[in-house]
Amino acid sequence: MKLCAIVLLAAATHLTAAELPKAETLLDHYVEVTGGRAAYEKRTTEYMSGSIELPASGVKGKVEMWGATPDSRVEMMDIEGVGRIETGTDGKIGWENSAIMGPRLQEGAELRFHLRDATFNEPLHWREMYKKEETVGVENVDGVPCYKVIMTPMEGKPETWYFDQKTDLVLKMLRTSVTSMGEVNGEYLMKDYKDSDGVLMPTMMIQKAAGQEIRVKFTTITPNAKIPPDRFVPPAEVKQLMTPAPKKGS
Repeated sequence: MKLCAIVLLAAATHLTAAELPKAETLLDHYVEVTGGRAAYEKRTTEYMSGSIELPASGVKGKVEMWGATPDSRVEMMDIEGVGRIETGTDGKIGWENSAIMGPRLQEGAELRFHLRDATFNEPLHWREMYKKEETVGVENVDGVPCYKVIMTPMEGKPETWYFDQKTDLVLKMLRTSVTSMGEVNGEYLMKDYKDSDGVLMPTMMIQKAAGQEIRVKFTTITPNAKIPPDRFVPPAEVKQLMTPAPKKGS
């Protein structure tokens, strides 16, 4: 009986692998189950705010995010004992201004990663952002069976996305971020999907990277928020870095 059960289990596993849905089907269905193209396209701006926490150290703070089509975004965090960290892009330049490192401009691979990450209504644009996608298997995420999909961006290292088999919602991502400190491998858990004016969005993200766990929980999500035109303009400290140094003798 035990041998029979093992054989049946092996057969079921093989059958599941043979019947895996295509990655493009899962990605397109994700758009549908989270609200549909029309609901996304109604959104041209967004404001989000909430809390950030590092459970291991007990450090907490506040987080705010402003976004606008097609690819403008500013993120601001105020963290206890650290201070303010602000990053942003207007779709052309990327910058950071923090209490620790001061102001700086992003360049090269880091800038290109930041610009891609700021794409507004990202689920609608996966075909423009990735050159290859493939469903490679089934794996549990916190006990939930998920389809495992490898997503290869136009530039950068492949990412792994996990789609809930029942809901087609993305529950986890593995991706390599490009930062001022180099490449950082991270695990991102998406939780507590809630409706925001017709679009389902995860309101909690748990990030595990570089030996740290960071929890971000959004309590306010305002689509089509009225955002001041200068919100995506770099702060004065960053603007100074963009001004060419005067030539000697001038």
